[in-house]
Amino acid sequence: MDYKSKAQEIYKKTRPDPRYVQMMGEGSLSPIQRATVGEIENHLRICDEVSQEYDGVTIQPDKVKFGATREEIVAIAESKAKRYRRRAGVRALERKYGHESAARIVKKHSGRTIQ
Repeated sequence: MDYKSKAQEIYKKTRPDPRYVQMMGEGSLSPIQRATVGEIENHLRICDEVSQEYDGVTIQPDKVKFGATREEIVAIAESKAKRYRRRAGVRALERKYGHESAARIVKKHSGRTIQ
């Protein structure tokens, strides 16, 4: 993934009109609108690195608050991984018996309903 070109593309999309900034000031801008290309590139890189560290977890940079630290992004990835592992049994039942039978089995044994 070419972080530099992706960051430049995001930078161009998020730039406000200079007249708006002059009239309202920089305080009214969102963090992504105030960011430089390097900061955007760093955010994309961190999200991608954390996604690669946690197999089966995809961190989408546009869904993560811009300016989040690496620790915050890792916490999000750990939460997603935990949720993914928690449903491993249900996924196995669905693969083996199909969705309707798996839903019946889960409802019978745990009282939970699956979607």
